[in-house]
Parts: sequence; structure tokens; C-alpha cells
Amino acid sequence: MNRNKKQLFQQLTFSQAALETFLTCRRRFRYRYVDALYWPTVWGKNEESLRELERGLTFHRLAQQYYLTGQVPPVGESNLNQWLAALAATWSRQDGYSYYPEQELRWQSPWGSLLVKYDLLVQIPDGRLLIYDWKTQAAPLQEKLLTERWQTRLYLLVAARCGRNYLGLPPDAEVSLVYWNPRYPAQRVVIPGKEKFLAEAEERLSQVLAEIQATIAAADYPPVGVEEVCRSCEYRPLCQGQITEELDPARELGLEDLSWQLVEGESW
Repeated sequence: MNRNKKQLFQQLTFSQAALETFLTCRRRFRYRYVDALYWPTVWGKNEESLRELERGLTFHRLAQQYYLTGQVPPVGESNLNQWLAALAATWSRQDGYSYYPEQELRWQSPWGSLLVKYDLLVQIPDGRLLIYDWKTQAAPLQEKLLTERWQTRLYLLVAARCGRNYLGLPPDAEVSLVYWNPRYPAQRVVIPGKEKFLAEAEERLSQVLAEIQATIAAADYPPVGVEEVCRSCEYRPLCQGQITEELDPARELGLEDLSWQLVEGESW
């Protein structure tokens, strides 16, 4: 790898969205992260989905206020009021717990730099560390899909490998990730950060980052060539000379991925 390409890889900080973009389409990864051709995340024309997206982002901001102040913020929209009431009833603030909403952690792993942003970290008096991630899509949570996502791997891995030390917890402190959707307050998906899971996540992460490094070295970014992916890609006009079809961003990416694209649009 020549010096410039090696420096490029070393300068990149990888989020879940970056890894998933690379694994979905290397050409799209090149446009977004190597060429830094940033497109706004609200390119879709589906007004209803954009309203849902904005409602979800607003919920995340209001949840942050709740855990910072202990007060449920007043809002004028009935759906948001119901969601916040469900949040406060299901995950109420507890005396003696330490709450860190919208917490960002960076980890310089042996294979590359990683960046995660948690909706909520909670340090429990018994030494456990809980990660909460809010989902607001209309569909119920699916444990199998969530377990296999890069979000789950990175959230647990970064929390275990550097979050414990950052918060002054012992190196063997128990770490778990909780997914929750205010539309379905009785449902939750809890994924423990067991060492076997973390070791497998590290192995897969090292493989993917090695693939990215080799791809950058070879400057070879083939398109995925799958119509269902290409037709709604924001880079379709550059790649195929065709217009991008209407995209439902909340369905295609998920709120957490859209939030990451906002972060990446400013920092890559």
C-alpha cells in the first residue's frame, strides 16, 4: 500500500453505518467515505416517512432531556407524549444510577479507529453497564436481526473494550445492550455482551477492516449491481446515470443510521 492510501485508511474513523455501507456496496463506500461526496439524508420524497423520521429524532432529543433533568419535557404532539410517558414508566430514572445520554465513544482498536454514539449509557451501583438504544420504526423489534447487526457488535465491543475504563468500571464489569421501541413498550430485546460474542465480533471486525484496507490499497470499488439496492441509492446518477427512485429513509436505513450519516457528513 502506498503512503497516501495507507494514510487515508488511518485517517478514517469507522461507525456502524460505514461498515454496513462497505459490506452493502463498495462503490457507495467509495463515494461517501473516500471521495467524501456527501448527500443529505433526506433525499426521499415520501413526506409521511420524513415526518416519521423527524418524530423519531425528536423523541431521541426529548429522551436525552429526560435523563439529563429527570423531567419529562412537555410537547404538543400526542404520539410523542405517549412515547415519553412510556419511556418514563418503563425506564424511569433510579436513585444511585448514573445516566449518560447521547454519549459518544471512540476506540483506537488494533485494526482501525471506531466511533459509536449511544442513546443512553447507564451505570448501575452493582457495577453493571447498560446500553439503551431507542427504535421508533413502526415494526416490532426482531431479536435475530438486531443481534446480527453491526450496531450490536460495535456497541457492545466498544463499551466493553474502552467504555468500562472510561467510566471507571472493573475490566470484567457486565455489559448488556437493550433495544426498546416506545410504540411497543412491553417489548424489549436484551443482548448480553458475553466474552464469546465479543471475541467473535472482534474477529469479524478485524476481517472487515482488513478488507477495507485492501480495497483502498487496490483502489477497486465495484458496484454491488443488485437492483433493489441500486435503485434507491443516492449515488445512482453518478454510478449508473439514472435517477434515484423514491426512498423511504426510515425504512431503508433506520434512525440510528441516519443519525450517523449526519455525524459523518460533518467529520469525514
